[in-house]
Amino acid sequence: MRRRSGARDSVQFAGRSRAAFADRTSKRSRVAKPVTAAMLSSILPGTGEWYAGARRRAGLGWLVSFGLVGAVMIRLAGEPVVRLVVQPDVVIFLMAANGAMLLFRAGSSIDAYQVAVDALPARRAAQFRPAVTAVALVSLLGVTAAPHLVIAYYGLSALDFLTGVFVDEKVDEVVAAAPPSAPASSTTSTTERASSSLPAPIMALPILELPEVSDPSIASPPKTTPFTKRHDRITILLVGGDAGPGRGGLRTDTMIVATMEPSTGKAALFSVPRNLGAVPLPRSFSKAFEGGVFDYRLNHVYGWAMDHPWYFPEAADAGAEALMQTIGGLLDLPIDYYALIDLGGFVDLIDALGGIDVYVPDPILDRTSPAHPGDPWTRINLKVGYQHLSGAEALAYARSRSTSSDYSRMDRQRCLLGSLAQQSDPIEIAIRIPSLVPVLDDVISTNIPLGHLPDLAETAAALDLADIISVRFIPPGYTSGYDDYGHPVPRVALIRDTVSQVLDGTFEQDGSLSPADLAAACG
Repeated sequence: MRRRSGARDSVQFAGRSRAAFADRTSKRSRVAKPVTAAMLSSILPGTGEWYAGARRRAGLGWLVSFGLVGAVMIRLAGEPVVRLVVQPDVVIFLMAANGAMLLFRAGSSIDAYQVAVDALPARRAAQFRPAVTAVALVSLLGVTAAPHLVIAYYGLSALDFLTGVFVDEKVDEVVAAAPPSAPASSTTSTTERASSSLPAPIMALPILELPEVSDPSIASPPKTTPFTKRHDRITILLVGGDAGPGRGGLRTDTMIVATMEPSTGKAALFSVPRNLGAVPLPRSFSKAFEGGVFDYRLNHVYGWAMDHPWYFPEAADAGAEALMQTIGGLLDLPIDYYALIDLGGFVDLIDALGGIDVYVPDPILDRTSPAHPGDPWTRINLKVGYQHLSGAEALAYARSRSTSSDYSRMDRQRCLLGSLAQQSDPIEIAIRIPSLVPVLDDVISTNIPLGHLPDLAETAAALDLADIISVRFIPPGYTSGYDDYGHPVPRVALIRDTVSQVLDGTFEQDGSLSPADLAAACG
């Protein structure tokens, strides 16, 4: 009996020992580590407090976290992304939410760390080395802050682009320069012509089929209508300006009118040659020229208007306003906005994107002037096929005309813009935003109001790209005869009739480029 009792006592003692050991081990495992608690709360505020045993603090942290996320989701709900990313107030809201989340995550990490330190048992507290863990905590806070700082940097870059390029309707007013002593109604004299950097006549040829200036539809500029959901057409003048060395100011060598119909998703592009002469002028400055027609190439209208801003007292950019009125009158199509791209800055834009791939349909060997003063001239020797071009090479490709015509150059410039649009991967652009914004600020100027940008972006995103009609108003079909300087004179009635047919859907692709033709021409 004694032997059995001793065995029973031995088993009970062993059981108690194992239970005591397991209890001590469990207590040690439940002691929260401060750095671990801080790390958990940096991931999801409140989790570290839960781990450290502070249940109420954890609940509050989770409540605030989900509240912040919910507020962001509510603010962004109901609008497509393409509208949200072009609204400064949305960008500012997201930046504020990003800052609030950063502060809350950092504060929660520090709080969880301190809760875990306070919960340490006396023996562990005596062994705790705050200096070592403080270094780990600071490192953790740095890692926590890094993505928020990157988001803030991108947000500031986007905000800088939106507010720097697009106009605020409330402040889009300028005081025009006072006119010279000569009255505004006088025609442009030879002296005044020289002051506006227009070249002298090169030859005298008869003018054929010039429109009558008395035609009120020509004399009056079309009335523009701001874009709203009730306005079922938006038209933008896309201008490529070249102010390179030796060019005597900015010349608008690329002029494309893009018109879009939001309700149907249809769009059309009208390319206007830079070398058209005797173009009828709108009433605002038709009296400045004899006969009411511009007495040199169309691409000099911008420079002339910049030298004579008093004709456009309400315009922030006299050159762009004159070009919008002139081309809008020529096409009999109201132009709402313009977007001018400086081809010199185009070089920097292409380089910032890492170059551009274009299809070269014909070999080109040429040497062109640089984009910036002091830079070397660019020599290109391009073979047929796909080529990867740097910014300087792309500009030389767009400018070259030694072995081709102005109209071939128009096609190359359009293909370049198309290739740029196709290769603009949204993810890559997002990654490159900080380097692109300073370039875009210098490259683009426009009168598109910030408030209209969301509607415009949504309209452009909904376009049926496979159904875009493209028409080039080039000789011989759309011109008749030459002016005094050897420039082709536009057939105004035919151009207007073509535009009207395109807009009402009765136009046939004769003498124009269909989407398939464009794709073939651009590779």
